[in-house]
Amino acid sequence: MRKRFINILSNLGISACAILLTLFLLEVFFRLFLPQSEFGIVLSPWGFAHKPNAKIHYRWRNQKIPVSYNSKGLRGPEYSYEKPPGVFRVLVLGDSWVEDMGSFEENLFTTRLEKMLNRLYPKPRFEVINAGQYGFDHVQELMFYLKEGRKY
Repeated sequence: MRKRFINILSNLGISACAILLTLFLLEVFFRLFLPQSEFGIVLSPWGFAHKPNAKIHYRWRNQKIPVSYNSKGLRGPEYSYEKPPGVFRVLVLGDSWVEDMGSFEENLFTTRLEKMLNRLYPKPRFEVINAGQYGFDHVQELMFYLKEGRKY
């Protein structure tokens, strides 16, 4: 009976070691040959957010598109929370249509909207803040606005 128990324990130990070794080798394989972008990993009160100051390359139709996030994890230029005098701000909330990782920075609709508004109306100056996030739903947009967006 005791010998059988020891035999079962040793088989379980060998099985556990084999599983751990397999998982370790898979991890090494994926990190070396199939690295994943790290752009939406940090947890936030509204679910998830981009890592602040992250820079990645998004692959779209055989093209590498550089994507960068500012210190607040938003795509686009850095804007302070305090609005300078003579500035009108537009905060654009949304999902992947707003974030648009498949476009270069200068082609984002938020970038183009800011340029167009500033060209058409020199005063006040406009700042358009891109707060889009892949996978956002309306509840997450509201939570983002209440916790972060209205600071702008």
